[in-house]
Amino acid sequence: MLLGSLPRLPKVTSDVIQGSAVGGAIHPIMLNKWFHGSLGFQSGVRTSAGLLAGLLTISIILMKPRYPPAKTPDSMLKNFKRFLKDVPYVIMILGFVLSCNQSLGPAD
Repeated sequence: MLLGSLPRLPKVTSDVIQGSAVGGAIHPIMLNKWFHGSLGFQSGVRTSAGLLAGLLTISIILMKPRYPPAKTPDSMLKNFKRFLKDVPYVIMILGFVLSCNQSLGPAD
């Protein structure tokens, strides 16, 4: 279902959530039957990968991007100033960078 207008967004979102819940319940059952049935583990994994690749291909073909109208880009300095105004996010990013630096740095 293509999203044509914003008023249909709640219905489309609920359809996506329901579909993922149904798929999350059915896919493990299907895999279990394939693994313990005539296909076996190796062929079951390959068949599952083929099925998911086919479904992904269909969804990519059916999707139609709707880009907002282009506007003039802001300068990098203006974006950086806007970034610095969000103090909790800046603290979180600095903490993440420091923790990654500590964990990925040389061990003394």
